[in-house]
Amino acid sequence: MSRIAPVPNALPAVIVQYLGAPRRDAALLDCCFTEDAVIMDRGTLYKGRDSMLAWQDELAQHYPGRKFEILKVLKGKVADEYNVRVRVTGPFPGGSSMLFVFKFRLRGERIAALEIA
Repeated sequence: MSRIAPVPNALPAVIVQYLGAPRRDAALLDCCFTEDAVIMDRGTLYKGRDSMLAWQDELAQHYPGRKFEILKVLKGKVADEYNVRVRVTGPFPGGSSMLFVFKFRLRGERIAALEIA
C-alpha cells in the first residue's frame, strides 16, 4: 500500500485516492478520471480509458509493487491544478526510488489531466 505523508487539507480527495490506491486498475481509473481524461508520461500521451489501462498494465509489469509517497503539494497556476512531488519506490533500474512531479488538473471532483515529469 502506498504511504501518504501528512498533506495539506487543500489536496482534493481524488488525488489522495489515486496516489494512495494499492492497485491502479479499471475501477480506480473509472472512479478518479473523467471520461475524456489525458495522461502524459515519459513523453507519451494516453487518451481514453483503454489507453490509460494499457499504460497502467505496462507500469505494473515493469515495476511491480511500486508505492507512492506524497512529499510536497503546490497549488498550480490556475484553479483546480495541483503539482504534487511524489517519491515512487519499487524495482527501478539504478535504485529503489525515483522522484516525480505529478501535475493534476481537475474538472469537478475528477482528474481531467495528469502529467508526470
